[in-house]
Amino acid sequence: MVSGARQTGLLHYIKGPSYRVGGDLKDDLIFVDWEPSVLSIDMGAGTPTLTALRPGVWCGRALEAGERVMLTDGERITYGDEALTVREKLAHAGGETRPSSERTKAAVRVVLEFLPRGGKLTVEIGGRVFTTELSDRRCDLVACLLKPPSPFRSGELIPEELLCARVWPGEKNGRTELNSLLYRLRQALTEEGIDPAPLFERRGGGLRFCLAPDASVVVG
Repeated sequence: MVSGARQTGLLHYIKGPSYRVGGDLKDDLIFVDWEPSVLSIDMGAGTPTLTALRPGVWCGRALEAGERVMLTDGERITYGDEALTVREKLAHAGGETRPSSERTKAAVRVVLEFLPRGGKLTVEIGGRVFTTELSDRRCDLVACLLKPPSPFRSGELIPEELLCARVWPGEKNGRTELNSLLYRLRQALTEEGIDPAPLFERRGGGLRFCLAPDASVVVG
């Protein structure tokens, strides 16, 4: 069971596989000034996950419509002038608990191993090791972030136009296609139990894979 508290101090217990918040009478928690079904909290296999159903939802950062992030104890979710805070410690996969401070930690070890189709990504972050397989384009994007062409280095902001040229050589794809690819990459990581929030930063027309200062990076 997960509970959330509005800024008024009222507690709302979140039960069942999916819990919707919005301004419709069919929503589980209703804010009268909101649009219908603004966000949902899904329990899945016991890991609470926030899905932004409309743009404007904030959880650590602005979320795109359809984007998912895993929730931690003390997490704050805002939309407009209203806010919800996750109050209870949340049990997640393996019966462990994950402090909210873990989200801010960068990866200390990243290994990208190329496979006949795509690749296998291993990330060590917050004292835990995660491994997942990536499809071709997603693997190409991560590879370019971890091993960019000179003069850029892993962990730095890589210009979006350079990423597009590497992921789609000879094609006229741009920001829209990169947005879609990054969204699918984040979704895939979330479904594998990997929180993508601390792994990627997008700023000033660039994207980077967030790494600790002395992180170990292996690509190949």
